[in-house]
Amino acid sequence: SDLDKDIFLISDYELNNNETSYTYNTLKHFNNFYHPQELFFLVGSDIFATIETWHKWDKLFELSNFIIVNRPNHPFSKMIKEIPELLREKIVDSKDFIFGMTNKIILTKIKEVPISSTQIRESIKTGFYKDFLDEKVYKYIIENRLYQEV
Repeated sequence: SDLDKDIFLISDYELNNNETSYTYNTLKHFNNFYHPQELFFLVGSDIFATIETWHKWDKLFELSNFIIVNRPNHPFSKMIKEIPELLREKIVDSKDFIFGMTNKIILTKIKEVPISSTQIRESIKTGFYKDFLDEKVYKYIIENRLYQEV
């Protein structure tokens, strides 16, 4: 629908960038076009738990809000124990988030999807996609050689 086109944009910035795709660099790039309160970085609770290992992790929240979704075997309670204490004050439940807020970690409960990007990459090699990928998405991945060894 037209509404979706206004909310979500697809960018090939990281695909066309010859540098390492650090989240910090990507968010910095998009801050040239949008304000930090307009950007939302969506990530699973399992990956967000490793935030301290990310490049310039402590600067990321100046550039974007983060939407954290629950992942199988990694509830929010576990993730919160694993992230730096200084980030805990940024946490807000999705029902309490108001557009315009900045530097927030928005906990968003979803129906858990029992597959990871690593599993998708593996399934691409074997041609498996029926249960988790839309056929058009799979075709796009194959045609553009995404997730595949060069």
